[in-house]
Amino acid sequence: MTFWIQHGFGKASKIETVARTGLLSGVVLSPADEELATLTSTARMIHGLGVSSLLDPQLYVHTISGGVARCHESNGLDFGEISWFVSPGEIADHVSEVVATNQHLSMEEIIAPTPYQVSFGDVWTPLSLQYARATISEADRPVYVSLVAEDSAFSDWEQTQRYMDALTRLDATGIYLIVGTSGRTYPLQWEPERLANILRVIHTLSVYNEYDVLWGYSDIAGLLGVAVGATGAATGWYHSLRMWTTGKWVPQSGGRQANPRILVQSLLSAIGRTDEAIGIARSREGARVFPDSDERRGLVREDTWGIADSWDQHLDAMARLHQSLDEDADVSERVVDVQQRLDSAVELIDDLTGAGVYMDAAHRRRLLALTEAVQRFVADEDL
Repeated sequence: MTFWIQHGFGKASKIETVARTGLLSGVVLSPADEELATLTSTARMIHGLGVSSLLDPQLYVHTISGGVARCHESNGLDFGEISWFVSPGEIADHVSEVVATNQHLSMEEIIAPTPYQVSFGDVWTPLSLQYARATISEADRPVYVSLVAEDSAFSDWEQTQRYMDALTRLDATGIYLIVGTSGRTYPLQWEPERLANILRVIHTLSVYNEYDVLWGYSDIAGLLGVAVGATGAATGWYHSLRMWTTGKWVPQSGGRQANPRILVQSLLSAIGRTDEAIGIARSREGARVFPDSDERRGLVREDTWGIADSWDQHLDAMARLHQSLDEDADVSERVVDVQQRLDSAVELIDDLTGAGVYMDAAHRRRLLALTEAVQRFVADEDL
């Protein structure tokens, strides 16, 4: 299994719901969102369900201007504001805190702390490797090295390769990857060249260097990551758990509740419930898009589906999409499978719009961007 849940504030019961389907591989816990007693209880619940768990130490929050991690101190992660000239002694202290918190929560593997990088040549780049080395040296259990970088960092492939050369010298079990997409909103529109290079990174780390690669906050793009070699991909119930932005960590006033969305497996898209899904369900194409008759009827009855239902549905649909990927197939076969799914989704959208059913044109653009990224990956890796 390759589906992971990205944990956030509240709603821990949703983890149990997905776990009981047998489709959940693991959970990435957030120490910023629960006090120690609650986080300990959540970790204990996850262990009892028999699924894997990892703790994201989220040190990167403290390298973001204005970044706040509400519950870090409660969880023994007293990082404070971190500058690029942090001393070796401070790095050692931070690592010790991360190791101690993992021990308290009975984590079997440790995610190393790391800063947030805008590029692989910025002032944080050497520190990211220092934090990784320090964690590997101190930890008494297997380590996942963190790689947390803005998607723009992957635009320069030569610079990315140089960073990879250093990263792959580390004696670690795995890589925990987070790709920032700051300034954008959900559902995410990927830039094809950057995403293609991200897929190349995942492929290089997993296939050639034999690291376990877990791609956090990856949502639908995580399926592409798994196709090229990632051992897992994570998403969550809130939009802020489905894509990573620096804005998630900077307190803001106001805001409004997100529009309930439905993740349609055949469309590989999270579409609006009220403005798109209901119209599709009522159309002659309804059974083709929503083959589950109970789900289709539930959508038509407008008063029976709210934001909480959309959270549950998203996690369940993502888990089933991951299940449908053949883990025993090789990379080439999985990539062909994903390409065919993307092509079919675009064709279905075209059929819907051709039949006069409303769909936001952005869905098609997002799918075409994913398609182009996969095509670039295939060409670059000569698959």
